[in-house]
This record gives sequence, C-alpha cells and structure tokens, in this order.
Amino acid sequence: MKNWKNYLIASLIIIFILVFLACDNNNDKAEEPKFRETIIDIIFNNYTYNNDLNIYEGEKTVSVKIKGTLLYNEWNTNINLIKNVILEHYNSNSPPTGPMAAAEIGRIKNVFNRDIVIIIESTIEYFIYKTIGDGLILYLNKNELDNNFQLYISKIINSLNDYKSENE
Repeated sequence: MKNWKNYLIASLIIIFILVFLACDNNNDKAEEPKFRETIIDIIFNNYTYNNDLNIYEGEKTVSVKIKGTLLYNEWNTNINLIKNVILEHYNSNSPPTGPMAAAEIGRIKNVFNRDIVIIIESTIEYFIYKTIGDGLILYLNKNELDNNFQLYISKIINSLNDYKSENE
C-alpha cells in the first residue's frame, strides 16, 4: 500500500517540475531588436482651396510603408507616433484657411500620393531625419522621434516634395 503512495507522490513531483520547466518562457532574456515592416493607412479629409473657398472632396486614404529594426514596443510606439504626427500636421492646415495652408496641403498630398517609404533607425549620422533626393525615402532617427518629429514635419514634407537631399 505504501509503494503506490510513494509512486503517486514521486509522479506528482515530476509532473510539477515538468510543468514548471515548460512554463519558463525565458523572462530573464532581453528581447533583441528585429527587422519589422508594415504599411499604415492614413485617412485625410480631402479639400481643394479655390478663390477663398474650400471644396470638400471626400476622404483620401494614403498608404505609407515603414521599416526598421526595433524592439516590439518601440515599433508600436513609433508607428503610432509617425501616423499621428502626419495626420495632425495635415489637419492643422485643413481645411485650408488661406493660400499658405492650401500650399502646405498641396505639398502633403503630393508627397503622400507617392509610394513613400519611412525607415526608422538608430544612428548618429543625423539628428532627426535624412532624405536622399528621390522624394520617396525618409530616414528617421528613432532616438529623437518622441522629442522632435513633430517640430520637423513641415521641413520633412518640403524636403520630400522638392526632391532634396538633406538631413537635420
């Protein structure tokens, strides 16, 4: 009678150890950055400014490809930040209240009607952004996105629109 109790206790201990080892998901290991890529859709309210009149033309959806080697949380944070800053910049000029806002809306539309690719990277080569003159690729320094992307978005739009090669 005593043997089967010992086997039962030994079996339960072994099962407990196996379950414990199977549930160990290596929480002590740091996550490594990995290459990630996605396409985000940004929905603009589409206006045309003509002779001090704003003509609403419905919603316009643009797609932007974003690439980078980041941690999962960094990736999600930066994707949302990029999308929100672009949309806020557009909305701050829309509907256009005059020729300057209309011109900025035109530049934004012109840039995002292309197949824009944004590459997020950690670098000391530039402070916040770099464009290479093709009007299609934008490099962003992940270390400064939280602090400075919103401050530079108008310069970035102008650089892409004018096919400039520059960095700041």
